[in-house]
Amino acid sequence: MKIKIFLLCFFIAQELIQAASISAPFGRVTAAIVDVRAHPSRKKCGTHSYHDFNQTTQLLWGEQVHIHAKKKGWVNVKIPEQSIFCKKQKKLTFCSGWIESHFLKESNFVVKPIGFVKCAWAPLFSRRHVESTPVIHICMGTPLVGFRYNEQWWSIETPDNKKLWISHEHVCPIGAYSRKKDKKKLRKSLVREATTFLGYPYRWGGRSMNCSRGVGPWLMSGVDCSSLIHLLYQSHGIIVPRNSTGLYHAAKAIHGKACKPGDLVFLSRNDEHNIYHVLLYLGDNQLLEASGDSKQKKVRIISASKKLGQEINSLKNGQNNGKQSVFLGTFLT
Repeated sequence: MKIKIFLLCFFIAQELIQAASISAPFGRVTAAIVDVRAHPSRKKCGTHSYHDFNQTTQLLWGEQVHIHAKKKGWVNVKIPEQSIFCKKQKKLTFCSGWIESHFLKESNFVVKPIGFVKCAWAPLFSRRHVESTPVIHICMGTPLVGFRYNEQWWSIETPDNKKLWISHEHVCPIGAYSRKKDKKKLRKSLVREATTFLGYPYRWGGRSMNCSRGVGPWLMSGVDCSSLIHLLYQSHGIIVPRNSTGLYHAAKAIHGKACKPGDLVFLSRNDEHNIYHVLLYLGDNQLLEASGDSKQKKVRIISASKKLGQEINSLKNGQNNGKQSVFLGTFLT
């Protein structure tokens, strides 16, 4: 008994030492894509050949995190811009996990983005000249810190306080769709950009645009059903929860008759606390999804009639179609 108590005290002390050793409360990501792991290990968890349950999510270049603890080359972080719904607490909480420490630049202050990358992959340059060699390519949804220099260029501050340049055509400024009259334009843009994901591979815990060559010795790109929505909305300056249950609880519930292009459709095994899948409504009874089933494993378009058993406009929120319950929600009011 005394040995058990000693070991318990030892492990608690180790955690306190790790927390106390944190030199800075924040950090910014220094690579184009970084995996976030449930445990501080690259080791795969799970028996599925295409699902790695140790994969929590991904971070993009320049995204900021709260540093919680450190452990042998790994850093435990909380991600303010990626909230998830906690079933136990029945509320939204920060997504968290472990990333390799060399992918993080520590800092003591909070940074606020001025916009987000709105194309699949955007080049950053060391000078204002598109014919120069890009320093790095960054993915859709990547936050940008800096200012608009002129009509053609934005000056961007890197995580290590250097200056790079990005073309204005690749940036969605904060507040670009804040006016009511912009909502129709926003819906059209969401649908248009959503189709750029078509054919992309499904990846459990993935949150990045496809890069066939990968971005490192073991990192791979891809999206799951909710990260597709998260990236798409973030690239339009709208921050939404990271997982499908969180998306539903943060959205305004609607019926099928009110569903418009850019709104969301959710599938649940029984009630609104057990949602497991989210799809984007494209209009004309068409849905876009990142399908993780064993046959597809990619982003595809499928008709609502085939996926749900009936057309969108005939659905009621929470309706059961015999196999599952269907919920609908919107962020675009």
